Amino acid sequence: DGGVEHTAAQFAPATTWLERARQGSIIVFPPQYFLLHMLSRFLTGGTASLEEGPLHFTAQRKKLRAFLRRVPTADTQTGRAHPTAAIAWADKVMCPHHFKITTPDGRVVLGLDKPGPELEGEEDRGGDWERVMLVKFGTGGAREVEVRLREDVLKAAAEEEEGQQRSRL
Repeated sequence: DGGVEHTAAQFAPATTWLERARQGSIIVFPPQYFLLHMLSRFLTGGTASLEEGPLHFTAQRKKLRAFLRRVPTADTQTGRAHPTAAIAWADKVMCPHHFKITTPDGRVVLGLDKPGPELEGEEDRGGDWERVMLVKFGTGGAREVEVRLREDVLKAAAEEEEGQQRSRL
């Protein structure tokens, strides 16, 4: 923004802010990006019809409230649900933490499953074990932020490591 302070609010659907972050026209830090990502499924913006508007927004809020109360929060079909899946979305707390891996494109992998240090040791507190964030930190903040499934990212990292080991032989 060239050092110009912005004092006017802009309202847009969550998907608009996520797209602006992907394009690099705004910086959205990982916690806010995660929230926008999760909310974008429910808060999709307005409708062209003024008459339908109130019903449209009411339906979005109802779906969001149901999501916030839902337990388990993970797909339990696999039978590998982490204990954090028993915490409703409305009660989750998370403090992003660095995994010991980076992606081939140099992004840091952040876990979202742990609460902040002030809640350490409280077994009923936690975040989202199933997802991680990929972030490239640099001058000006976080860039190339993405939410991915933990299992997919760890699998890709293991395959990358295996490929590197084979190429050394």
